[in-house]
Amino acid sequence: MLSFINHKYKDLTLVISFALGLAISAQVSIPFYPVPFTLQTMIVTIAILYNPTIALKSMLVYLAMGIIGAPIFANYANAMVAFTSPHAGYLVGMLIAAAVIYKFNITKISSKIITSNIIIFSCGLIPLITLFGIKNAIYGGLLVFIAPEIIKTVMAYLIYRYIK
Repeated sequence: MLSFINHKYKDLTLVISFALGLAISAQVSIPFYPVPFTLQTMIVTIAILYNPTIALKSMLVYLAMGIIGAPIFANYANAMVAFTSPHAGYLVGMLIAAAVIYKFNITKISSKIITSNIIIFSCGLIPLITLFGIKNAIYGGLLVFIAPEIIKTVMAYLIYRYIK
């Protein structure tokens, strides 16, 4: 799909596109306590399926944009708010998921999806458990996200198949 772009600029274009996709998808937010529903995991999944290196670089660019002051996190939050909020673990988890899949060269699509979701939700639960206890964290940070995450994963896979 991106064959019209000069090869040496293709990766840069993809990194910027996915980083901006993360910023935009963070604003598609349904308030829920303690963690809002966003479309960020869908964008990360698309990037990981497409190319884990691109996904890792995109996450780094996205987080860097937030750290330097761009209000790109959920509900237009800045980095101070995002990294001190109960959902900070999910941001870290998305970065770690991309890094692990890249580092261990995971290539099977189902393995990428399962691995990334396990890492993202595990990292997301850590601060929630410390703030709200294990029962509330598992309910508010995992169980309520299962159905939406399945839908987002299917959508991510379909989009990935289209752009690949």
